[in-house]
Amino acid sequence: MIKVYLIVGILCIPTIECFNFVEPNPKQYISLEKCLAEGKMVGDDMYDRMNKLGIPTRLKVWCQQINHHGEYS
Repeated sequence: MIKVYLIVGILCIPTIECFNFVEPNPKQYISLEKCLAEGKMVGDDMYDRMNKLGIPTRLKVWCQQINHHGEYS
């Protein structure tokens, strides 16, 4: 079994609600460090977009491990 990570997160807009999210076309990362680095860039980009629109947000992005059994032959 191969350890694989996906970027996931939660975006909260005060007084409205919180939304869970994953990337539209989730990329699978084999390295946790690479996943965390990419996740930080995704989170920073999303936070900047919301600020430009004047929407106050709280944002948390992390990498979630999933089990990957490889391809079947």
